[in-house]
Amino acid sequence: MRAISNLFGEDINWDGNTWSVYIGDMPGQKAYLGVDLEPYSSWGYDAPATFSMDGKTYVNGFTFNGIWDESYAIWNLDGKYKTLEFDIGHIGYFQDDKQVLIYLDGTLVKTISVEGEEMVKHISVPLNGAMQLKIAAIYPGAVGFANAQLS
Repeated sequence: MRAISNLFGEDINWDGNTWSVYIGDMPGQKAYLGVDLEPYSSWGYDAPATFSMDGKTYVNGFTFNGIWDESYAIWNLDGKYKTLEFDIGHIGYFQDDKQVLIYLDGTLVKTISVEGEEMVKHISVPLNGAMQLKIAAIYPGAVGFANAQLS
């Protein structure tokens, strides 16, 4: 198995529950944007270890600082994931209304409004095996994406 995985440049994964060996990713594997998967292109993007929204501390996510007209990040998903779920909200003192745009393979699939003073909310986006994900936040203000999990 090791020789085969080396030949293809892939890791070997063991699932002790099913006694299965996988070369490459295991089925049902989850990843966090900003932690396990970094964007290949971004502007105004940051992945701090922790950040606050509505007075709570969050991890496993990323932020856009909102200084520019549009902050964004683009990830290569390789068609590996079915769903993206995250909690979204205001960070810092910027409580202005803002919009977040979700693109899959260059097509706008979801617009999320984050209203001033609105509490953190949970969002789910079907990815349908998309190859590329782009998330853009429209100025003004800063916005956080907590527990941004791909599955």
